[in-house]
This record gives sequence, C-alpha cells and structure tokens, in this order.
Amino acid sequence: RANAEIRRISQSRGVTIGSTVAALLAMDGRFACLWAGDSRVYLIRNGSISQISRDHTEVQELLDKGMISAAEA
Repeated sequence: RANAEIRRISQSRGVTIGSTVAALLAMDGRFACLWAGDSRVYLIRNGSISQISRDHTEVQELLDKGMISAAEA
C-alpha cells in the first residue's frame, strides 16, 4: 500500500520520488553491508573515516565513466 501511495503522489506531481537505505549486518566478528541509492556506508577505524560503498546515482555513473570530474560531481 505504501508503494502504491508513493507512486500515486509521484505521478500526480509529475516527479520521481525515491528512497535510500543503508544496512549493516554484524555477527561473530564478520559483517555485511548493503545499500541502495545515495546512502553511504563508512568505515571508522583508528580515527580515520573511509567510504566503503558507492552511490547508485547518475552522477556516480558519469564519474565512473570519466565524463565528469570529482569536483564537478
């Protein structure tokens, strides 16, 4: 029902509505992460932060293809 309502609102407004999610599963010293959209997953270790996921966006695709620079992104 929620999906149908979101689609209805999207169509009535003439826009695309989306969502993002990031999830971390951890057990017994192991982990798995999953994400969709432009939600990001970061690793924080020894005072350092690093991004370990990649955005699922058009901008990221253009960046990966070398069509735009990181500054343009």
